[in-house]
Amino acid sequence: NATTTTATFTIEDTIAPSIDTQASNISVECDGSGNNTQIQDWLNNNGGAIASDDCSDITWTNNYGGTTSDCANAITVVFTATDACGNATTTSATYAIQDTVAPTIDTQA
Repeated sequence: NATTTTATFTIEDTIAPSIDTQASNISVECDGSGNNTQIQDWLNNNGGAIASDDCSDITWTNNYGGTTSDCANAITVVFTATDACGNATTTSATYAIQDTVAPTIDTQA
């Protein structure tokens, strides 16, 4: 005598990636051209953040909207690490442009 049955075994990933290294604030000297290279490098590197996930690869995004920092106001950027199942976690950091170089007088009065 024998009997059989079937069952479905489902593995769910409900745990968001873990942020192993938080994003780091950065401050760069004003280059007079908007510092586009520096901010793009920082964004491409996720502000230096590192994340891991036990089940899948991680995709990084951020909420940078193209706003330019000025000497008085740093920009806060939120970096989001998302796994293949849609679980996400965030880290944030600021990007600031500083101007520590005094103006020069080109023509004397």
